[in-house]
Amino acid sequence: MADIWYYADGGGPKGPFPFEELINFLSKASDLRRILVWRQGFEDWRTVEQVREISAELFRPPPLPIRPPPLPTSLAPPPITREPSVSSDEAAQFKDVRPALSGIAGWLVLIAIGQILGPLGLAAVGMEYYGKIDKGSFENFPVSMWGEVAINAGLFWLAVYTSVLFFRHSRKFTRYFIWEMIGASTVLFVDAAWVGLSFAAYTGRSPEEFVTLSPKEVGQSISTAIVSAIWIAYILRSKRVANTFIK
Repeated sequence: MADIWYYADGGGPKGPFPFEELINFLSKASDLRRILVWRQGFEDWRTVEQVREISAELFRPPPLPIRPPPLPTSLAPPPITREPSVSSDEAAQFKDVRPALSGIAGWLVLIAIGQILGPLGLAAVGMEYYGKIDKGSFENFPVSMWGEVAINAGLFWLAVYTSVLFFRHSRKFTRYFIWEMIGASTVLFVDAAWVGLSFAAYTGRSPEEFVTLSPKEVGQSISTAIVSAIWIAYILRSKRVANTFIK
């Protein structure tokens, strides 16, 4: 039996619901003839009476008395034949209605890959970068160097936390994803500004002398900002995102 169900009672489709919650709602409905239901595996919407597992729950016979008296054959009620009370025209209105998009599929697959590879890439770049730095720099300019470490570590842990929120389907994900994209787009300039200002404070020289941004690095940051803007727009407008990150 499918676990996820949807129903429509004259308006748009509602759901998803577990089977028990659907039965609880239907048992309180005043007119089951106007309600259509759908689950995965159905080609089209069906009336409540057409679905065997629902009918078995809603239309159970009353319990027999302990010692039922014999019932004369002449008084036996005629057999009841139930037929769908929803016309074919009414059922056709729901033919193309499908449950709302949700789950990690479509474009969210690419974001899932990025949330896995992003922290790994930041860790690899950081290890390579700090592996080449002269250890004397930390002794001579501790505030500058450890401040730079804090900037890069902050972006790394933001990416890790955002990945955790993503795979937990947390409603916080969209907010932290936006911050992650902003951080990835601006970290190079923030880092350069910090190095320039802090080294200038140590040496008394101009900050521009310590800022060494190559055209390639600037171009990569601009490309990152453009891509980030596209993904942020998708995150804010996507129905799949809205239906997936609800916990």
